[in-house]
Amino acid sequence: MHKDRETALRPSETIVARLEDLSAYEGNPRVISEEAVAKVRKSIEMYGYNQPIVVDPQGVVVVGHTRLRALQEMGVEEVEVYVSPLSDEKNNEYRLVDNRTGETSRWDHETLVMELRELDDELRDEYFPNIDLEVSALGAVEVTDADVERVAKEMAKMPDAPYVPMTQIECPQCDEVFEVESSSLPSFGEAG
Repeated sequence: MHKDRETALRPSETIVARLEDLSAYEGNPRVISEEAVAKVRKSIEMYGYNQPIVVDPQGVVVVGHTRLRALQEMGVEEVEVYVSPLSDEKNNEYRLVDNRTGETSRWDHETLVMELRELDDELRDEYFPNIDLEVSALGAVEVTDADVERVAKEMAKMPDAPYVPMTQIECPQCDEVFEVESSSLPSFGEAG
């Protein structure tokens, strides 16, 4: 349903809607790349449409802009949508919060690697191209040029640490070895 039409959808309901009656939210700050649309499209083709798009009562997308574009490219005419019962203000908040929450979680790399080893090579390469399957419990970390530059700038701000010579000393009572600053040891003069 477009904004110029009357409210025709009942909130808190999953219904079948024509894609031509749905519209993207014009103020959506999320940039949707063609790569993202292609990956969602492939996922829908492989596994089906399993996560309904969330719309407001006027048919404006609240959550699922990438799915909408993928379905449009696929030529789908009708899909199930969930009609949000939230107010316009809360739907606007939800749009932002839903997009952001996915960015704040992280992968457990050891578990991810075990799961990815079960995936078809082509699928793994398309959706997880930078994961080293030989990674240990330390996990895989993708370091970007921006990361290196940021760390270099932070290190440049740090004062040089003074050189402190260290000496190992064995305790005559417990035989434990301790490392101490050489400058803190008493000076007994030259042996003669």
